[in-house]
Amino acid sequence: MKDMTNEILKGVVAHADGHIAKHKANILVQCKNSVGVAEHGDHIETIEKELEQIAHYEDLKDVVRKHFSEYTEKSLLNE
Repeated sequence: MKDMTNEILKGVVAHADGHIAKHKANILVQCKNSVGVAEHGDHIETIEKELEQIAHYEDLKDVVRKHFSEYTEKSLLNE
């Protein structure tokens, strides 16, 4: 049976990267089109929530780098 550790961890990092990209886009929409985003009355609070989500996914990536570096390809750790 093939060891899938690297592939699984690569998937975790890719998943985190996708969420980071999504939350970055939400922040840019808030910053550039804040007048058109009527349902968000408190723009700063909304942006802070998006930043918290980015921090969460960055933390996950850091855990992979710190605790599973021996199981991952070097390219995964340098992204």
